[in-house]
Amino acid sequence: MSDANLRSSLIKLAHAHPELRADLLPLLVVAGSAEVDEEPVETDKTAAAKPPGSGWEKTPGGHGGGMRRQKKNGDGWEYWFPSAEHAVRAAKAHEKDHAEHTEKADAASLSAHKSNLDAGNAGGAASHHESQSSYHDSNARRGGSEKHVSQGQADHHSQVAKEHRDQSKKHKEKAGEHTKTMHEHRNAAQGHADAAKGAVEFATQKKPSLWEKTKALFSGKK
Repeated sequence: MSDANLRSSLIKLAHAHPELRADLLPLLVVAGSAEVDEEPVETDKTAAAKPPGSGWEKTPGGHGGGMRRQKKNGDGWEYWFPSAEHAVRAAKAHEKDHAEHTEKADAASLSAHKSNLDAGNAGGAASHHESQSSYHDSNARRGGSEKHVSQGQADHHSQVAKEHRDQSKKHKEKAGEHTKTMHEHRNAAQGHADAAKGAVEFATQKKPSLWEKTKALFSGKK
């Protein structure tokens, strides 16, 4: 039986037997998204009040009462939830947050790219007017009947060049702001992705053999 067919059967079973949902929901997260979670689920009476040991902190942007602490080897985070049910709900919420932050990060990245292009265009225009200003300034220095005209044109191009330089600077600052926003959302998205993964691992580890036993049940194996 494929995972897709198995997941469909699990959903039907959860709808038919509400008392089994606390056990089945973690499996649905492993197989896909927990659609059954849209319906009310009774609170797990075995929920723990706090995690064992020390070093725990609330998961940033957390859901389901989730907490985390650094692993002993310093490589990543260990996650804790009051129950498997809490973890399943948290996983779904973190996956949604991950998608939202990823979308915002992509939008900020595009805005930063556009601002950098605008800065480059403004910088190019400034260089052009600076060149024109230098040309007319040279003509003015030569004297002659057109001296005042040339000087006026040189001053004009110099002023326009300054305006473009200012615009270029502002666009670069905007690009920096967008880039900062992009990194903030990328980091938040990664945090939610890690939390979602940790929630799924916590839920399935509560009853390690449940997933394989259920697969065997639907496959007709004993």
